Amino acid sequence: MWDSENTSDNLARAPESAEGNISALQGPQPNPDVHLPEDLRVPWGWADLLLLLGIFVVALVISSLAVGAGLTLIADARGTDPQQLFSQPNVRTVVLVLQQTVTFALLFAYLFVRVRMAGATAFWRTLGWRGAPVGERMRPAIYLLSLFGGAVVAILVQLASLLHRPETPPPIEQFFRTRESIFLTMGLAIGLAPLAEETIFRGFLYPVLARSFGIRAGVLLTGALFGFSHAAQLWGAWWQVVLLVLVGLAFTTLRAVAGSVTPAYFAHLGYNSALFVQFYAATNGFRNLPAPL
Repeated sequence: MWDSENTSDNLARAPESAEGNISALQGPQPNPDVHLPEDLRVPWGWADLLLLLGIFVVALVISSLAVGAGLTLIADARGTDPQQLFSQPNVRTVVLVLQQTVTFALLFAYLFVRVRMAGATAFWRTLGWRGAPVGERMRPAIYLLSLFGGAVVAILVQLASLLHRPETPPPIEQFFRTRESIFLTMGLAIGLAPLAEETIFRGFLYPVLARSFGIRAGVLLTGALFGFSHAAQLWGAWWQVVLLVLVGLAFTTLRAVAGSVTPAYFAHLGYNSALFVQFYAATNGFRNLPAPL
């Protein structure tokens, strides 16, 4: 007996079945990122970069409010004005260290959550922290060479800085007026900044830029953003900002060639360490310091 309803249903499902059969014959669809180097196949994109920027702004506000409230409490306990308390070089340096630490902590919390939401369990490796692409026995030599290379770049930058001196001292110099503030700044610049900045710029930011615009453009953009992110500290010293852009290009090039953040981290560590060694030598062991601003 002719069943018109079943026939209609079968005809209606026929295109779907045909599509399913074609898909089955074609096999799994190719991964659009398969042509990319492994270190650029990250599970985040532009929306995540914009969210990171928003979290950075929020972190600055939160850290500023928290530190400001702490200063007010301390000033009230001492019976002094908060602005007068903040004018002391050591207090300004403590405020800087606390703000930077809180900001980096909030940014890392976001990165941790984002990586885990993507299903990745290897947090550091997903963010580009992997061994240099050489044998395990050669890796320590590569890292030492990167450390030394960063120190050499620091010397070259210091020499290039002599070509143009800013008319007024940049804001960062206020943290180099007392021995205590120097040691606090050194702890931040050597202990925390290379780890945090390399993870954010070379680990999280660079893969998205390189994947979107190509490796060369990714290196240029990441290096430029790294340099200009220090503009507030070097306000008015624009030649030094340009030099930091070049430093950022050097670090990002190393990251791109190695396919890993680790060598760039050691170069960054060597760079910052060399700057303090030079300042230590130039000031006779932090004894001949400029007068506090």
